[in-house]
Amino acid sequence: MATVTSWPPAAYTDVTQAALGQLEDHLRLLTASLDRLRQQVQVSLEPQPVMADGWRLDNRDGDLIGPAGTEKRIRLTPSEAKLTNLLLRSQGRVVPRTAILAALGYGAGTHSQGRNVDTLVRRLRNKLEAASGEGLIETVFGFGYRWKGGEACR
Repeated sequence: MATVTSWPPAAYTDVTQAALGQLEDHLRLLTASLDRLRQQVQVSLEPQPVMADGWRLDNRDGDLIGPAGTEKRIRLTPSEAKLTNLLLRSQGRVVPRTAILAALGYGAGTHSQGRNVDTLVRRLRNKLEAASGEGLIETVFGFGYRWKGGEACR
């Protein structure tokens, strides 16, 4: 009758246990690294307000808040908030119509989409002028639009 030996032999068990211990250490380090990375990503994904010349766009709810002292809150549609975000981030530089079309998801831009931009700018201007009494968006003919809130707030 053959003798039955235990499997795995003791020598294999020691090597296997050592390898498993190293794997567990590596997994702990990897898990800790992933946790740190997840925290960094969550912080960067939190909507940050966009500010220019005292005006602040709250990206969480899409409201535009006036300069300190007035603190008027203007409720914006999603498209108006995208346009305002683009204008405020431009820091007074002209935003071309093509960039506005792209930000709104229109792509190449046909004549009718250009009219949509004009309508959107007009609606946004009306809201801003009603709240602030100032013309905060400037048309740069042949190019696009520029936030001129700095001039109006001074």
